This record gives sequence, C-alpha cells and structure tokens, in this order.
Amino acid sequence: MTDGTAVSSPAAALEGEGRSTHRLRQVVAWVLVVLVSLLVSLSVVTVWSVRILSNTDHYVATMAPIARNATITNAIANRATTYLFDQGDATEKIAGVLPKRASSLAPVISDGLRTYTYRTVAQVLQSGRFADLWDAANRRLHTHLVDFLTGKKLPRVEQARSIAVNLTPVLIMAIDTLDAHGITTFDPVKSHLQKGRELSFTLANNAQVRKARSAFRLANEIGWALPLITVGLAVAGVAIAVNRRKMLVRLAAGASIVLVLFIAALALARSFFVDHAGNVDPSVTRSLWDIVIRYLKDDFYAILLISLLVLLAALLAGPSWWAMAARRGAIGGIGWAGSKLAALRPKSSGEMAPRWVTGVVVHSTLLRAGGLIVAGGVIVLGGSLSVTEVWVTVLVLAAYLVLLECLFAWARRIRTSVAEGTSSGSEVAGTDSVPRP
Repeated sequence: MTDGTAVSSPAAALEGEGRSTHRLRQVVAWVLVVLVSLLVSLSVVTVWSVRILSNTDHYVATMAPIARNATITNAIANRATTYLFDQGDATEKIAGVLPKRASSLAPVISDGLRTYTYRTVAQVLQSGRFADLWDAANRRLHTHLVDFLTGKKLPRVEQARSIAVNLTPVLIMAIDTLDAHGITTFDPVKSHLQKGRELSFTLANNAQVRKARSAFRLANEIGWALPLITVGLAVAGVAIAVNRRKMLVRLAAGASIVLVLFIAALALARSFFVDHAGNVDPSVTRSLWDIVIRYLKDDFYAILLISLLVLLAALLAGPSWWAMAARRGAIGGIGWAGSKLAALRPKSSGEMAPRWVTGVVVHSTLLRAGGLIVAGGVIVLGGSLSVTEVWVTVLVLAAYLVLLECLFAWARRIRTSVAEGTSSGSEVAGTDSVPRP
C-alpha cells in the first residue's frame, strides 16, 4: 500500500493542479469577456472623436449638413429677419412715406415686407452660397476648434461662451437681393454690418460647450490606444479560454448587449443636451445633435451588426442540433450546386484537369481569407460607412463566399471525374494489351 500511495500521489497532485489551472483560465476568460464588452463601445466613441479631431475633411463632412438643415436654416432666417426689422425701423419708415390718411396701413405693409424679407433670406440660405461659406469657414477654423476642444489653447472669453454661426455675410447678401428688387429700407443696416457690427446665431450655449469639450478632450487623450488594447484583450481571451468557440460566443454576445445599451444611452444624452439648451431653440438643438452624432450612431450600428454576425457564425459552428442541421443543409446545397455545374462539362477519358482548377482547390483557404480581409478593410478603413453600406458589404462578402464554395465543389468534381476517367482508361488499356491465347 505504501508503494501504491507513493505512485498515486504525484498523479493526484497533477490532476489537482490541472483543475486549478482550468478554473483560473475560466475566471480570467470571464473577466476579459466583461472588460472587452465594455471597451468595444468605448472604442467606438474614441475612434469617432479622434477622426473628427484629426481629419479636417471628416470634420467638414460632419458639420456640413448644419447649413443645409431646414429646421436650422428656417430658424436662422427668422433670426436674421427679426434683426433687420429691429435695426431698420421698417414700420416707422413705411409710416413716414405713406400719406397721413393711409398711415394705419403701415403695420399691414410692414408685415408683408417682413414675410417677403424672410423668404429672401431663406432663399439666400438655401441657394448654396451660405453652405459654401459654412464649409469654407469650418475648414479654416478646424485647427483652432481642435485646440479649443482639447484644451490646448483657450480662445477669447466671448468666443468660448457658445458655438455660433456668423450671419453677417447672409444679411449682406439678403440686403443686396432686396436692393435689386427696389427695397432699400435696410441699406443703413448693411453699412453698420460692413463697419464691423456682426450678427451671430447660437447653436450651442456655454454649458453644452463645456460638456462637449470635456468629452472630446478625454477621447483625444485615449486616442487609438483603446481600440488596439480591446483587440489585444479579445485575442488573449480567445487564446486563454478552455473552449474557444464558447469564448467567441460570449465576447460577441457581451459586446452586442453593451452596444445596445450605449445606443440607448445616446438617446438619453440627446434629451440631456436639449434640456440644457437654455435660450437656444430646442428644435435647433435637436437638429444639431442629430447631425453631429449621426456618424457615431452609424458606427455603433455597424459594430453591432458585426458582433451579431460573429455571434451567429460562432453558434453555427457549435454542436447543437440546429447548427449541425444548418451546416448539413449548407454543405448539401453547395455540393448540389457544384455537381450541377460539373455536369455541364463533358467527360473524356484520359483528360487532364485544367491547371486553374487545381489552383482553385489548392488555394481555397487563401481565397476565403482574401474576401474576409477585403471586407474587413472596407468596413474598418472605409471612413464613416452608413449602416446600409455595412450591410451591403456584408451581403457582398456572403455572396462571394457562397460562390467560392460552389466553385470549390465544382472544381473538386472535375478533378474527381478526370481522375476516375484516367483510371478507367488505364485499366482498359492494360486489359487490351494482354495477348489472347
């Protein structure tokens, strides 16, 4: 018994050590699942922020719809019209021109002139000239805005209080248009504007700017490090996990859940942003938020789509009955399509399989990987793709992979049929060469 005990003790120790290592790997894997699930969503935010701050073209494209949004341009037209009438004293001027008996018509004529002025300003805003001025201004000011948002350089106090649109060029263009139609009431206002008196339209107030500045500064400091760390932790988690397929399922499911929560949080943040609009028109604030955040929302939906596809692929690779049935159905369908394609090619004994057929079979893995790499590169490096564009990319990849599998099945059928034809031809030739008695 002493000998038996001495022999079994090392084995028991090794078994206990194996169980301890197994539990440790499971704990580490679950910690990485939680960590990666959170970091995926945070990485989406940091990448979006860094692209806005580091790429002028992307920033201009993000801000461009502000000058083309009907809600914002209508509010700007209303603000500009009110300013012109407040500064121009249009009603008093009209009353001074009219006869005394008709002076009571001054308010009516003034209202008509206000409507006409509003339409003129709106036409200027919608003509494309204002949009071009807005894009050019954003391109010029991008560097200064980045310094402001990241805290590198503090602008003047009056510039730091809000984000506003300079309406002076719009007013001057509108007054020139009115002059061309014989309405010179606002010419004194034009001279004041040309002497340096500016009119601005506030898009975001001081409280909103402070919140945005803090968020952008933090995201800029983190930069691309967070996405790289997230990818590294995900790879490490799959490598450490006892069951790698299950680990992939957990990572994809966790990331999908957190992404949905972040998308819901964006809706709450929108309400918070609007509630702190102060004197700014809430409809303008909502439009501003939707415009600036639209690429971030698209990024969230795109990564959510990828996570769900990874989750589905990992589940289909599992041992469940429905996964095996789905794989059998897919393989059977591809094999059937390949056999139908192979049947279209006539067989001839002794024929050699074309070289490209052999190449397709040999390099099948490379062709699959190439499609995945290209699709992944389009999604990751293609800029701010919309959800529709991501869907199209994924569908094109799926069609490419299905066609590849059909091609592989067809090529294998050809090789098999050629090999069988060559083998039967050799047997026949061998039989005929035997001399008859």
